[in-house]
Amino acid sequence: MQDDRQLIGVLFVLLLAIGTPGFLLLLAFLRRRHPRRLAPGLVIGLTLAPLLLVAAGGSLWLFLHYTHQKFNPDYWDGHPMERYTMRQNLIQSRRLIGLSPVQVRQLLGESSLAGSSMPNKLLYPVGYPPSLTTLDRPEVLTIWFRNRKAVRVQ
Repeated sequence: MQDDRQLIGVLFVLLLAIGTPGFLLLLAFLRRRHPRRLAPGLVIGLTLAPLLLVAAGGSLWLFLHYTHQKFNPDYWDGHPMERYTMRQNLIQSRRLIGLSPVQVRQLLGESSLAGSSMPNKLLYPVGYPPSLTTLDRPEVLTIWFRNRKAVRVQ
């Protein structure tokens, strides 16, 4: 997901950096070539085109920066395909650090992933966050344990 954000940011900046001077050069060329025949509709269209491209790029950027929300056990349990919205809060708040596997299961429930009952880690599917590149498998919240205590959440 982080790669998508960086890609969209770069594309947005490139659109502004190349599109604006390109628009101004095209407009200057058309005014020089056809000073009297330059239709007002053409000027309006050429003015709105870069603005619409910037708005579309901005909308796409906002779509990829999906909403984050605080961890809510009821929402986590009731909306398994939207858990990705709470994943970042679980990681940053360090809420799971220091908990035993039993305490984590009480808070997050049983994992539905095969192989998630390894002694040193638990895996929880968090759904499919908005992405331009990967839609083939859900993202996973991974909790690592050492000495029966959670030490890392990713």
